[in-house]
Amino acid sequence: MIEVEFTRAMSLLLVPDDTMHLPPLGEGEHYIVQVFASGLKRTVVERQNNILSIDEVHQHQAECNKAMLEELQRWSNLKAFERMPKALAHNVVDSRWVLKWKEVAGKRTIHARLVVRGFKDHQATQLNTFAGTTSRWGQRVVNSVAAQNRWEIFTADVSQAFLRGLTFEQTAEMKDEVRREVQFTAPPGSADLLKQLPGFKDFNAMLEVLRMLRCGFGLKDAPRLWNKLLTEELKKIGLKPVQSDPQLYVWHEKESASRPSGGGSPLAGAGRLVLIVSTHVDDLKGAGEEKYRQIFLKALEARFGQLKIKQRVFECVGVMHEQDPESFEIWTHQAHYVPQVKEIPCDLKALVSDDEPADEDMSAMFMSLVGALAWLVLTMPAICVYVAYLQRHTKAPTLGHVRRGNRLLRWIRRNKTRLGVWFRRLKGPLRLVTLSDSAFKAQDYQGLVMRGCIILLIEAGSSSGGSPPALSTGQEVRCQVLDWYARKHSRVVRSTYAAELLSLIDAVGQGNLIASCLDEVIVGARSALELLDRHQQGLRSIQHDAGIDAKAVFDGITATQPRTPADKPLFLHALAMREYLEAGWVDRLYWFDTLAMLADGLTKGAVDREALVLVCERGLWRVTGQAPEFKRLLDK
Repeated sequence: MIEVEFTRAMSLLLVPDDTMHLPPLGEGEHYIVQVFASGLKRTVVERQNNILSIDEVHQHQAECNKAMLEELQRWSNLKAFERMPKALAHNVVDSRWVLKWKEVAGKRTIHARLVVRGFKDHQATQLNTFAGTTSRWGQRVVNSVAAQNRWEIFTADVSQAFLRGLTFEQTAEMKDEVRREVQFTAPPGSADLLKQLPGFKDFNAMLEVLRMLRCGFGLKDAPRLWNKLLTEELKKIGLKPVQSDPQLYVWHEKESASRPSGGGSPLAGAGRLVLIVSTHVDDLKGAGEEKYRQIFLKALEARFGQLKIKQRVFECVGVMHEQDPESFEIWTHQAHYVPQVKEIPCDLKALVSDDEPADEDMSAMFMSLVGALAWLVLTMPAICVYVAYLQRHTKAPTLGHVRRGNRLLRWIRRNKTRLGVWFRRLKGPLRLVTLSDSAFKAQDYQGLVMRGCIILLIEAGSSSGGSPPALSTGQEVRCQVLDWYARKHSRVVRSTYAAELLSLIDAVGQGNLIASCLDEVIVGARSALELLDRHQQGLRSIQHDAGIDAKAVFDGITATQPRTPADKPLFLHALAMREYLEAGWVDRLYWFDTLAMLADGLTKGAVDREALVLVCERGLWRVTGQAPEFKRLLDK
């Protein structure tokens, strides 16, 4: 989007006044014209923002004025600003209205939001703007726990969240925060609305500005100040952050003599887990026992006002959640988003070679298409490798890249009802399995090799300490997909051995992070040192296995007398992986035949993707044939 500022006199030279429907301007005020990329037809994603057009604003002027007044009243009620002489102001930004259509109780209404233009804030470069959100795999852990414990999932949205964050007075007392001083001018034509607020009857827009007391929408540190307050409130209720994912919170209650620990769930331990919550700005997703869920929601409403609560069926962070009311199993997908993505028109160039460079407009549309496809990776592991390939060519795409993007989109459309991830209820005990794969291409002189990883939570079987049925006998078992990725190597590799070994180490690191998270979910929040101590003592709640299809790497790690590979520095990496096994950070290492390697679909485009789709669609996994295993050396 491009914004252009101009005065009323300038506007009359461009467009006749009776067609602009512009409100009168005060002294020193200006208009802002917004030009969206969609208007230039350079995007392939249909925008669903429901923003009112200029004609709609003119037709519904009374409703717009009402909505804008209600927004100003919300700011006033929350004591978000006060009057200030313009002569004393020294960090003044302007503001604008965003008017949208919203469905409220089945009725289409207009909603107004006042947004300050924070990019003009003189303190912007001094601010700490980091505000964490729960990781994608953390979001899936919530789904996993809900399915395991037969809990109803829910989402809660805090209205006007940024305005409810820490005040500037509160942040001034913190060592790690900048003392904030920001003033803003009201949008053009809003002076009469301001005068209807208590204490603003004689407000003079020519001589006064509005001094902000809280972060409003548009300021760069608004998400951070809201997040800091939300964290404090969640801790007051009884929730504690997870070390491996600090924006994921768990609540454990002490066990009573009448109620044994666990409640029969594999994801339960000493100190009963009663609630788990993920956060994403002002959106919270959680699951828990009914009693504690109500305590949690009522405490939030007492602090932040009425919440927008949805249960079982809802969209959260771009992903649709649908929970079966009887089994409590959860289906996550993005089928609702797929129709919004359109193909790039290139039929007229059918006879043109794939090597022909795309023109400027087509390149812009290609970048939009790749971005949309990357968003779909949230629930579609099967497309990871294709999206990663297309992302490498967004800078200078050819017609061949455009056509490949279109073909991928058509395949997604045909399979959109299957592409998603099921969270089925599993029978304990459970194990975490990390599958790693890498695709090495010698012709790639830069060494940009693909690596992929998929992490599963599986049923370990009834035998204590034995190999899971899926890995030892080829028996089909239930599983949950907790994480996956496909990306280029972070370092240059010059052989298949190097690619597979380094990919395995990276994947195991990610698996250990998730294993630590599950450990805290089961036993309760712990310090990092306590978690390390538990793992060193072999007290990990869920064992972690790893699997590869590179026989040379498997033999190099598990050999009684490890041999130094041709690439000498890799020997230390192999020894590090060996020490992972000896220390119990990885319980077992498995070698699979390439045909049985599930992660192949994350790094290679020319393999059958049906196994990968089925694991996500049905939550079932089978490895054909016997899988050689290597248990930790100390157990031999």
